[in-house]
Amino acid sequence: MQDDTMLLETRSELLRMLQTIEGTHALQAPKEIKLVYNERLLSLHIRKAIKAFRDHWQGRLKLQFVQGVRPEHWKRVEALACRPAFLHKDEYDTLRPVADLIRELSEHIRQVLFAPVNRHIVQQGQEEQWQAFIDAISREVYPQLLMLIREYIITKPVRDWQGAYARQGRGSARVRSLDIDGIFSSAALLEKTVQAPEYTMLSSDAVPILLNTTSDVVLSTFTIEVIEIVKDAIQASGGEVINIPITS
Repeated sequence: MQDDTMLLETRSELLRMLQTIEGTHALQAPKEIKLVYNERLLSLHIRKAIKAFRDHWQGRLKLQFVQGVRPEHWKRVEALACRPAFLHKDEYDTLRPVADLIRELSEHIRQVLFAPVNRHIVQQGQEEQWQAFIDAISREVYPQLLMLIREYIITKPVRDWQGAYARQGRGSARVRSLDIDGIFSSAALLEKTVQAPEYTMLSSDAVPILLNTTSDVVLSTFTIEVIEIVKDAIQASGGEVINIPITS
């Protein structure tokens, strides 16, 4: 009986070792390729994702008109506020702010992963390896982003959610919407400067060109933490992250 137990434990250890090796292999960059990414481009896309998330929710909260976004009934907004305030949940029916923000971030981060500074070194026939490399990084950062987002817009501002839910009386629906928008646009999530640097694309294949270098964007703590998560995953995979102006 003892021998059988030891055999099962040995098999379990071997399985864990194999899983570790496979996981490490999955994160390796294509052979003979050291992909290099620009931190400034990553920062730009993260801020774009946060803005897209906030614009979408301002439409749903009836704070501004957003093309293609259906405003929510005030009772549904109230029900959403109740979830993080008292039930430790982050969604109500189709109102899923955490899922919405992680979707925006994931999409924009993938755009960055498909635009390394040295894209030209990827040879014909290596595209599948490159795709697998990007998919592996995406899987690596997803659970970390999920925890971070829940912390910033659900866990930390729980009292703000409670205050939003408690609104009563005439005009309370709009005030509640403003409360929730305040959670989504807190100083922790948004950069401090109003105007960000402007970029343009010369062609579909070109790297974005920096047009305006006069604005000094002070990154939010949330943006900085997302950057670190992605940087760590890229570096663990054998890639590199550098900080250079976005030029042609």
